[in-house]
Parts: sequence; C-alpha cells; structure tokens
Amino acid sequence: MSNESHWIYRMEAGRRRREYLGRIQENTSRFLAKYQAILERLARENLEQYVPEEFERARIGAEFIAANLETNPEAARDASMGIQQLISGLPALARVAQAEVEEKERERACREMQEREKVRSEFGAFLNELVLSLKDPAIRDFALEGIRRIQAEWADRARNHESLEAAKEAISGDFGRVKAEAEAKAREWKSRKEEETRAEAQKALLDMHREEAEKDAGQNPEAFGRVLAEIESMRERIRDGAPIAPETLRAGIEAASAMADEAVVDERCRRETVRAAIESLRISGFEVDTPRRIKDEKHDEVVVLGRKPAGQHAEFKVDLKGGFAYRFDRYEGAKCKKDIGAILLMLDEIYGVKLSDERVIWQNPDRISISERPLDSGKEEKTHGN
Repeated sequence: MSNESHWIYRMEAGRRRREYLGRIQENTSRFLAKYQAILERLARENLEQYVPEEFERARIGAEFIAANLETNPEAARDASMGIQQLISGLPALARVAQAEVEEKERERACREMQEREKVRSEFGAFLNELVLSLKDPAIRDFALEGIRRIQAEWADRARNHESLEAAKEAISGDFGRVKAEAEAKAREWKSRKEEETRAEAQKALLDMHREEAEKDAGQNPEAFGRVLAEIESMRERIRDGAPIAPETLRAGIEAASAMADEAVVDERCRRETVRAAIESLRISGFEVDTPRRIKDEKHDEVVVLGRKPAGQHAEFKVDLKGGFAYRFDRYEGAKCKKDIGAILLMLDEIYGVKLSDERVIWQNPDRISISERPLDSGKEEKTHGN
C-alpha cells in the first residue's frame, strides 16, 4: 500500500507563543544594543551634557528595556518603540546644541574675565553657586542676561552694606524667576532644533530597522521583501523632504516590525515541524537524508526523505504557509497505515504539530512493485497556500 496526503500544520499554541516571545526578546535585544551604543558614544564624546534631560530619559528607558527583556519581552519591546525616536535623534540634537552653546560659552567666558573681580565677596560666591546649579548649558545660556541683571543689582546692594541673609533671600527669588524663564526658552529652542533635525533622526532610525530586517531576510525572503519595501517607502518620503509625524512613523515601524516578527516565527515553526518529522521518522526506523530546501518563484519548502532497510520510502514537504505534505511508498498491506498513524501521533503528542484539513492525493492499496512510480518523481504538487 502507498499513500500521499496534504495537510495544514500549525504549532501548538504554547510552543508558537514561546517562539514569538523568543523573537521579540532577540530583536529587542539587538535594538537595545544599538541604543546603548548611541548613549555610550554620546557620553564618551561628552555630548550628553548638552541634552541632559533627553539623555536621562533615554538612559532610564534603556534600563527599563534591559530589566524586562528576560521576564517581559513584550513590555521591553513596547518601551523600545517608545524611546527609539528620542534616542535616534539625540546625536544630531546634541551636536547642534554643542555648537551653539560653545559659542555662547566663549562669549560668557570673555565677560566673566572682566567681571571676575566682582565675585570675590560672599554675595558673589552665593550667586555663583546658583549659576553652577544650572547643569543644562542651554538653560544657563538663556539665563545669562537675567543673571547679569542680578549681578548688577547685587553690586549695588554690596556697596550699600545690605545684610547677607536679606541679600541671599532677594537673590534667590530673582534667580528662581530667571531660571523659570530660561527653562521655558530652552524647551522652545530644543523643540525647534528637534524639528530641524527630525529628518536626519528619522532616517537614522529607519536605517537601524532596515539593517536588522536585512539580517533576517534569508529566513523568509518573501515576507521580508514586504517588510523592507515598507521601510524603503518611509525612507523615500524623508528623502523627498517630507519628515513623517512621530506618531505616523511609530505606527509604520510597529507594522513593519510585526510583519518581521511573524515572518521569523513562521520560519522557526517550520524548522520545528521539520525537526519533528525527522525525529518521528528515525524513531519509526527510517534512515533520514539531510533535509533540502527548495526555493523558487512558486515554492519555498523543505523536503525530508526517509528510507527503511526493507525498501519503504517516506517523504515530507513543509512550506512556509502552513502546507504539510507526506507520501509513503513501497509498502505491503497495512504496514503503511501503521507507520503513518504512529508518525502522525508522535507529531501531535510529542512535538505539538497539529495537522488538519487532510486531502488524500493518491492511494494504492496494493503491493508496490519495482515499476511503480518512485519518490521525488518531479510531479508538481499543490500544497496549502500554493
């Protein structure tokens, strides 16, 4: 007896879920490494001082991703999506801030040399402490004019011998108002600079996603072709001078990432199914050839061939779209059904491969003679999805 049937396969829900979480963890880990490299480079080049608030938000976000990567990869993935635009924009923003701040610092240093003699008193030392509390150089620069006003007023108070405590209280109040105004101006200035550097930052982010997609493309070329096309479409919009709204960019990246994750999980489930077929055949007494992947415009399937010493043949074909075909050949009597039943049971109960929608393509109840058609005859077969 011989039998050839086609099925639809799927991995047991729990196993597919584990494959999915493994993919999420692996991909998020790769992006985390990129984020950490950007932050480390900014710190190494002393650029983080020019964007301290943004750098700290990015650092905290990266720490959250690292802390949840093993235990809650989906939360880590969502956090990654939440900070990636911020992180990809930091280098450009920091360089712009550095250039402007350093120019203002040079101007300020020149003025400070002229006024250094004025800050030797206790009043001047107290004011200097307040100025040094402004860690963000952008805020410090926007506060400079107000600080000079306070310095001028302080000089008059010093000449009038005003009490130290009263002067400190007055200086603190004035400084607080100057600081609040400077912080508002700095936020507005950074917002403008973020807008100016948005296209560069978005291109850098999409380049990261394209690089990762290209690494995985060999696992599922058809699906990753669509992923890369989506990324390239967004890059073309930016090249044409049209930066994408942050929420639109995030939605596009999330959609492309979901496609990539699904493609990788499909291939990993296929590999598990192929492994299950090989192991089931070996347990049933077959010698199994090295599996072959056949990939062309119509097919992307893995073929597994097994042979028993007595001459019985078995062939499995597993494609990326859920198609699972087998053919058992060169059997006598009920032995064919016995092997098929045992192998299908192992696939289900041991390896979690669920088969459904059987279509019997060909069946011969008689003994197969040497003249009967052999396996791998070149006959084109229709599998699920083809």
